[in-house]
Amino acid sequence: MAHLATTWLSHVLPLRCLACPARTRGSGPSPLLCRSCTAELHALRCRDWEIDGTSGASGFRYEGAARALVRALKFRGALGAAAPLGSVLGAALDELAPGAVGIVPVPLHWRRRWQRGHNQSAALARAVAAARPGFRVLAALRKPRATRPQVGLGGGRRRRNVDGAFAVARLHIPKVLGARLVLVDDVVTTAATLRAARDVLVAAGASEVTLAAAAVAVEVRTGR
Repeated sequence: MAHLATTWLSHVLPLRCLACPARTRGSGPSPLLCRSCTAELHALRCRDWEIDGTSGASGFRYEGAARALVRALKFRGALGAAAPLGSVLGAALDELAPGAVGIVPVPLHWRRRWQRGHNQSAALARAVAAARPGFRVLAALRKPRATRPQVGLGGGRRRRNVDGAFAVARLHIPKVLGARLVLVDDVVTTAATLRAARDVLVAAGASEVTLAAAAVAVEVRTGR
């Protein structure tokens, strides 16, 4: 239904590509992207990342059209960008054993959430869950302590910045115990945020926590 509405709207109003100023007709496999950005996204796919002994899954390298999509989702509230990012990330998680998996978005502090109007990681989590049968979103984490943005901070300062920033929501403690979880963020650079959030879930009794990000910074060593 949403795809039909987008296609119909494209005949009434010109649609802009979510990743560049070009127009899109609102049809094809990626109706909200132009042909050029669709092709570029395919070339930017990146399934795995590894940094300082920590590894995880990813959808894209954080450059070009992928970077533009992440920024559109994060800073412009373009929630439509979550679908192409989340569906590819979901495919990158295909090696997980069958069974129920909780998709846990990295939370925002309530003040940042109020200022932005949305949590980009939650939108990605919903897109990943929609792409993978058996996956469900589990908003198990909260962020009681506000932190400064990680952008511009070195690895050590990033770790200190998020140390103790996350906690398991009280109502979700029983759901985390023994659960298989995928922790989702928008971009991974040093993995400091994902590590800090993962440690909280493990301490709460999660049986397995897989780290995942829609995009991985190019300086991070990547796999296949």
